[in-house]
This record gives sequence, C-alpha cells and structure tokens, in this order.
Amino acid sequence: MEKTGKKRTEEERLAREPVGRLLWRLSLHSGASLLLYSLFTLTDTVFIARGVNETAAGAVSVASPLLLLLNAVSTTLGAGGASVISRALGRKDRETAAVTAANVFLLFWSAALAVSAAGLLFLDPLLKGMGAVGDLSGYAKVYSKILLAGAVTATGFSSLIRAEGAARFSLYLWAVPVTVNLVLDGIFIFLCNMGVAGAALGTVISQAVSLGMSMWFFFFRKNRSYVICLRHFRLRGRIAAEVAGVGLSSLLQLSFTALLLILANRTLAEKGGSAAVTAFGFAQKLQNLFFLPQSGIVQAMQPVIGYNLAGKEKDRVMQAMRTGLSGGSIFGLTAMAGMVVFRQPLLRIFTGQEELLRLGGGMLAWMAAAFPVKGLLPSVAAYFQAAGRKKSAIRLTLAGFLLLQFPLLMLLGRAGGMNTTVASLTAADAAGGLLAILLWKREEKNNR
Repeated sequence: MEKTGKKRTEEERLAREPVGRLLWRLSLHSGASLLLYSLFTLTDTVFIARGVNETAAGAVSVASPLLLLLNAVSTTLGAGGASVISRALGRKDRETAAVTAANVFLLFWSAALAVSAAGLLFLDPLLKGMGAVGDLSGYAKVYSKILLAGAVTATGFSSLIRAEGAARFSLYLWAVPVTVNLVLDGIFIFLCNMGVAGAALGTVISQAVSLGMSMWFFFFRKNRSYVICLRHFRLRGRIAAEVAGVGLSSLLQLSFTALLLILANRTLAEKGGSAAVTAFGFAQKLQNLFFLPQSGIVQAMQPVIGYNLAGKEKDRVMQAMRTGLSGGSIFGLTAMAGMVVFRQPLLRIFTGQEELLRLGGGMLAWMAAAFPVKGLLPSVAAYFQAAGRKKSAIRLTLAGFLLLQFPLLMLLGRAGGMNTTVASLTAADAAGGLLAILLWKREEKNNR
C-alpha cells in the first residue's frame, strides 16, 4: 500500500520527534482518554448514589472486581496486540500488523462470549464471594447481569489504535461514548427511574458506540498504516500465542488487582459492614481518578518503546523510560497532595453521610501515601511488554503479587482494623514500586 502523508507523519513522529515532546503529546491524549474513562465509571457511581441511594452505589463498587476481570480480557489482548503491531510497523511489516489486529478481534469476541456465559451461570456465588451480601446483593446482581450480557461491546480496541500513532482518534473513542453515557444515565436513572439497571444499560449502549467507532477506524478510515482484509481473519497460532504471551502480565496484573479488591471488600465487610465497603468503593473511584496521569504516561510509553526497539534506536528507548519514570513520580507527588487536601470535598460528590465521609477520608489518605512510587511497577512491566519480553513482564507481576501484595494484605489487613486493611494495600504498592525500580536500574546498566 502506498504511503500517504498522514500515515508517514504518524510513524515518523514515533521515530524522529524529540522524546520528551513525543511522550508529552501522547501522554496528554492517553491521559485525556483515561480521564474520560474514569468519568465514565464515576458517573455511574455518582448518579446511582444521588438517584437511588448510597447502598446501591456501594453494590456497584462491590461488583467492580467482576467487571475488572472482564476488562482484563480486553486489556490483555490489547496490550499484547499493540506490542506486536508497534514492533511490526517499526520493521515496516504491515502484513503482520493486519493479521495481528484481526486475530485480536477474533480472540476478544470469543473470550467475551465465554466470560458472559460463565459469569451469568455462576453469578450468585461469584457476587457472594466478592462480599455482595445483605442489602448490597440485589443491586449488585441487577447491575452485573446487564454488563455481563453486553460483554462483547466491552472494548473499542484503543490500544491497537494507539499502536499506530493515532492518539487523537483514540481520544475520540472515549469522548463520544462518555458523552452518550452521561446523557443516558440522566435519562434512565432520573427520568425513567430505572435505578442500577439504567446505569448498566447506559454503559452497555455507550460501549457499543465505542465499538462501532473502532470498526469504522479499522475498516473504513482512509490513510491508515495497514489494511485489514477478510483473509486476515484466520486464527494464526503463532500470532495468537505471541499476543497472549505478551499480554499475559496484564491479565495477571488485573486479575490480581481484582482478587485484592475482593479480599479487601470481604475483610472490610467483616470489620465494618456495608458502610465500610461503600466508603472503600468511593475512595477507590477517587484513587483511580488521581492515578490517571501516571496511567497516561505508561500507555504513551508503550508505542514509543516498541516502535523504536524494532528500529534499533536504543537511546530513544532509554530516554523514553527515564522521562516516563521521572514524570510519573512527579505526578504522583502532586496527586498525593491533592488527594489528602481535598479528600472530604471530593467524597461529598457521592454522599453527605458523616459516617461514610469519615471512613472514606481515612481510607483515601492511606491510599495517597504510595502515589509517588505507585506508577513504577506498571511502567517497568509496560517496558517489558512493549519489548516483547514476556517472561520478564510475568516475573515482575508475579513477584509483586505473591511476594508483596497478597502477603501484606493477609498479615496486616486481617490483623488490624479497617484503616489497617487499606494501609496494607498502600504498603504493597510502595514495595512493588521499589522492586520495579531495582529491576529497571539493572536493565539500564545492561543497556549501557
């Protein structure tokens, strides 16, 4: 396929634009996309808390690990596919890029159907195991049923779009659906009195809009880096294995996060009942919002690293990592201060109940403590993923969970009170960040 000016510009930026400026531009697009996604989830919680009640909002938060596992499927395939595509484009191998994208579509839709079937079949024991008991149970079940039924719409493949440098369209892929979700939440919850079912239905419809936009991008948009044809939709074992292998660390990371949330919810339910679980859910939503700049940097680093590694531009790769790690820590310090100073006004977005404000305020302060180093482990894991170094990424993720996160939650969380449970998660984040920076220093030394 003949190169067009627009396509050349997108690829040339990955190869030639000054690294600092390139990361800043991509981080802004990624961060804005993630901000919109956070608003996407935050809107449901706020509208449910105000339009139904705080218990219903807490139930949605309890159900979040189940939905996180669903998102883990799309993130795994997206991260693996983006790594393979970025490196293929760096080698000018557009056929491999097209085959990879088509295989990612096939793998995701197959996995999403399987998740829907299994999730709906075993929904009751799953929700009970996650701490959805008492008043939380009914709301969580209604919300989860609808989202699981719409699982095939749960991704717009934005990571594949970013892999070829189209960061602006990736931003649109969030902006339009979030707007749709805001409008539908207002209509379904406040005008139609549909409660949590309305929030879930609005989410599925907005996800379908995102999916439709991505299909237009891949199959009808002109001036792209590669063209996907019908012949590419044949599952290739080697490509599928590479995508799954590279993305496996993302699957493990998100699965472990979901497991930690489940354990934390169960522990908090035992110590403080539904009020503690609800307050933790509100604090989690705000923590995710403040973590967005660091997540944006991680996402921006991946196409830069993958493309330039394939082009044997080691200096640009090392510079991208150093810039990303230092920038993430600076944003982490800023976010920590913001979370501590404004935690009470922010929590009042969800509720006016003094008990929930008191509990959530203490939890949010503990969550903030790890922010200066919280982004280091995902950054280093993203480097290994972008480089196609599957085993290194998996080892880092396993070490972070098995040696740090799970033991600390079990030892500290269950031994103390509610704040000790949250503090154990913070200690695990901090320890994981230190482990990641030690591994990166060794990597940096080997690349001199």
